[in-house]
Amino acid sequence: MANVHVVSCGTSILGAMLKNRASVDSLGGLKGDSVAELARYLQDHGEALASARELALNNPGWSAELTAMRAYLEKKEVDVAYLVQTNTPASRLCTDWLQAYLQTKGVKVKRAKFEGYADPGTELGAARRAAAFAADLQVLRAQALRLVVKHRAQGDNVFIGAQGGYKPEAGVMMLVGAETHTTVYYAHEDMRECVEIPVLIYRGKTDGLLALNGVGGSVTSTRAGDLLAHHPELEDAAAAYAVVIRRDGEGTLLEIDLTAYGKFLLEDAGEDA
Repeated sequence: MANVHVVSCGTSILGAMLKNRASVDSLGGLKGDSVAELARYLQDHGEALASARELALNNPGWSAELTAMRAYLEKKEVDVAYLVQTNTPASRLCTDWLQAYLQTKGVKVKRAKFEGYADPGTELGAARRAAAFAADLQVLRAQALRLVVKHRAQGDNVFIGAQGGYKPEAGVMMLVGAETHTTVYYAHEDMRECVEIPVLIYRGKTDGLLALNGVGGSVTSTRAGDLLAHHPELEDAAAAYAVVIRRDGEGTLLEIDLTAYGKFLLEDAGEDA
């Protein structure tokens, strides 16, 4: 059983280089006022490209994808990574660097691509570019769905990194997670911490939520065990983030907390919350 990550990739590393001009300008005059311009410059200047690659590998925090994946890497929960990129010079370059870094961590890396949003400099009109992007999102969804279903069928643990790319690309990755009940994770640029995004809607009984709310919304130790024994549906509620069930490293139940979503469900059902 392997830990497999299907990751949408963007251009955050190049974006970070533009934000950190002091470092970038010291690399022999890297130029460009946009990610696309910087990528083109690097492709035409081999020495600058080599310096930029070294800078990227030495600053994993510049990668939004690695920031989101960091907790899994630290726990040795990344065996295989499928890096899904747009077919643009900037995306290819950042994904090359991301692949190189992951390989230094012993991760087996595989690549997939889709066309993505056409460069505004292309001859396509705006309407045709938008239509092409919508069609490409379908390709992204089909690719990600195929990979998730394949590895789930093999018994692997599958995770979806919805970090890179435009917002619609992240939305598509979340949709695949919802379709397959697969863990989706993301790290907001300001938050800098990985968050597993809830993709399930809780449709089970609310008896356990009501009982938990009746004792203040939180129980620990033996009381938590008794509550879970009487209301096993709380495990399903936890999968949808209606409650949070905390266990220690050995699996011993520590605490059950009612979340804002759990309270909303009670209110929506007409129960006091």
